[in-house]
Amino acid sequence: MLVLTLTDRRLVRVSTVESLYGRPVIAVLPHLREAGSRTDDPLLTPPEFVEVMRSLRVNLRLAVSGHTLRSVLVTSALPAEGKSTVVRDLAFAHADAGERVLVID
Repeated sequence: MLVLTLTDRRLVRVSTVESLYGRPVIAVLPHLREAGSRTDDPLLTPPEFVEVMRSLRVNLRLAVSGHTLRSVLVTSALPAEGKSTVVRDLAFAHADAGERVLVID
């Protein structure tokens, strides 16, 4: 068991990620089996995910304080990790706040 613990390289704690990369974590997204449907209806997104996206939108604004946020790149290391869902719901959060949004996939 000790060997498994010592060789485990997963990043589990936010503080570990922040200290390792020297950057603040601006959001921690919940793992949802079905974060939303394939439609463009924001009402089909679970409420807990909507609130996380609103927080992410605000934290993005705070992270670039003094500058205009013009673009956001969403990426991941593996396919099917929820990039499209995050982009869609983040776009809805910006639109709900009265901002103009363009999503390019």
